[in-house]
Amino acid sequence: MRVRAVGFPLRWVPLVERGLPVYQSLPHDLREGLQEKAFFKINDLVITGPGGVDEVTEEMRVSVGAHIGLLQARLRIPPVPSIRQVVIGPRAALVAAEAAMDGPWSPGTLLLAWEPEIGAGRSFADEQNDVLMGHWRRLSGAGSGGAARDGDLLGDEHLYFAGWAVSLWHDLPECQRAACTYAPELAGQPEYFAAATEAFLRRPSSLRAAAPSVSAALAHFYLYDPSRWNRGVRAPTA
Repeated sequence: MRVRAVGFPLRWVPLVERGLPVYQSLPHDLREGLQEKAFFKINDLVITGPGGVDEVTEEMRVSVGAHIGLLQARLRIPPVPSIRQVVIGPRAALVAAEAAMDGPWSPGTLLLAWEPEIGAGRSFADEQNDVLMGHWRRLSGAGSGGAARDGDLLGDEHLYFAGWAVSLWHDLPECQRAACTYAPELAGQPEYFAAATEAFLRRPSSLRAAAPSVSAALAHFYLYDPSRWNRGVRAPTA
């Protein structure tokens, strides 16, 4: 059965299913929360291509909303969005646009690479961050010389959630402080939090093995446990 929140267009549901494959494994209440937050972000954010808004398709917009919607699905406090603009398009076009700019991108802008043959947005700017990528590889099991223990829900090693996680880290200080009570090592480390969020959603067993306190902290921050989704077990609501 396809779940649809009030106001979320029915035609967007298959776009979410295609852009965020784990969506079909989510409990129904989490799907509704994702859709509500996705709908808000799609209408609130300025989303453009490197050469202008005309380059952005409906599928791109829905994929952007779905990824941030999953992170925000159960958050009780609507964040003050530190990300106000998303620039999405082929990686080569983003590189060219960045090279042609007179100054840096705005701190409130997130760059997402979108390749037509692959689809779903992946964070371009974060993949240039060696510190964040180092955390991600270690926490996901990719830096240990062996394969990670979890199936990759999104099919490759690109980052999907880290840029949004950095935003939430700054936007939700009360949740941040609560998470740090479970994992003090998160304090003052937004890049570590971002990489851990990526591992939490895509390699939950690997994260639990590498950093159990961080895994527990993120479960309390986001109010769900991704390791349950593929086992047919309903995630806790608190």
